[in-house]
Amino acid sequence: FEYNGPIMATDMGWAEYLMGIPTVHKKYFYVWDLDWMRQNPKDWSVIARVYQNPQLNLICRSDEHARAVESAWNVKVHSIIPEFNIEDVIKLC
Repeated sequence: FEYNGPIMATDMGWAEYLMGIPTVHKKYFYVWDLDWMRQNPKDWSVIARVYQNPQLNLICRSDEHARAVESAWNVKVHSIIPEFNIEDVIKLC
């Protein structure tokens, strides 16, 4: 994988995949949904590995989601971009 620009995941599976790409240095995870609240059975170690990974810059779609993510995973959300506003996403990257 030779791409070295910024890249963004929009779900946990892709976020986990991004963590394994050494050539990409700007990795973002846009947390659209708080799906970890509904998973059964909850595999907290896998979820924590994604949300607490320092390689990933977390972006949330609302203040409420940001507070939930920060509270649940003891992390700081990088940015809030409402409803995946593409202009704001482009500015960030």
